[in-house]
Amino acid sequence: MSSSPTSPTTGSITLLPQPSSSSPTVSLTSLSKLYSYARSSPSPSDTLHPHVKEAVEVIEAALEEHGEENVALSFNGGKDCTVLLHLLAAVLLHRHPPQSSSTPPWPAIPSIYVSQPSPFPLMESFVHSSTSYYSLSLLLTRHKSMKSALSAYLSLRPWTKAIMVGTRRQDPHGRELRFRQMTDPGWPAFERIHPVINWGYAEVWWFLREWEVPYCQLYDLGYTSLGSTYNTFPNPALAAKGGYRPAYELEDESLERAGREEGRSPVLVQRQLQDAQAEQGKWEVDGVEGHGGMNGSVLHPPEAEESGEVVAGEKGEVLVNAEMEEQEDEDDTGSL
Repeated sequence: MSSSPTSPTTGSITLLPQPSSSSPTVSLTSLSKLYSYARSSPSPSDTLHPHVKEAVEVIEAALEEHGEENVALSFNGGKDCTVLLHLLAAVLLHRHPPQSSSTPPWPAIPSIYVSQPSPFPLMESFVHSSTSYYSLSLLLTRHKSMKSALSAYLSLRPWTKAIMVGTRRQDPHGRELRFRQMTDPGWPAFERIHPVINWGYAEVWWFLREWEVPYCQLYDLGYTSLGSTYNTFPNPALAAKGGYRPAYELEDESLERAGREEGRSPVLVQRQLQDAQAEQGKWEVDGVEGHGGMNGSVLHPPEAEESGEVVAGEKGEVLVNAEMEEQEDEDDTGSL
């Protein structure tokens, strides 16, 4: 493993170790079935299929135009980019039919992970396991803004022409995005690819569960949108007696980001708690304002004190730290 010194000003970028032959890997049989499903003509009642077919076509078009080695993936373990990674693996399997091995037959997937300040250990662990599971050539950046991380990535892999991102239409500034578009002026130049832009929250969880795709365990603990430990909380809409229900049980998609600090207005929290109490019976929540860290507390790392630092979000989009939460809607996905 190679790495550069880490500091709040310069940050670091690290190439994670290549997968070992003994590491668990994705089922090639399942991926083959997924690709066949995407190319099939299922029942009109199957509303997931159009989303899968559309995403696969966008991925294939990007790989065909730019070449596999010139297309990277922005991946940090969030649910949406996990869907994207699994679909990409299905496409790559079709392009690289296996001979006899059960390990991924495609060349290691070029990837970038822009780490959050104070990341969740479970999320970090999931990213590392995905590196071997899907055969990623993943560069990990720490203490870098999204813009500087992308610049560093392109300086190391200057042949990169496009980066796939798991942004969806429901995300901040996602409404007007197209499947493919160049980054904004002033940003490192490459084409952004958004294969799952038209997916909803329900489709994401339908896909992950239907195709038995491994995902970060935080989602089973009531988290529905992931960031740093100091600004990410279990979703109050999933509160239950003694804990929280899993993310896939969230019914109101508009509350997907209700567990993020910027979405926790007193009115929203109170309404969500009242709804949960009506369903679960009377109960008390211990420290509604204090959830977030792995031990149930909000963590404030030194880098979180740096007002104005821009960091990466769940899908590889641009987010800001807690001190700039009022500006988040202006600094999110549309800035990349």
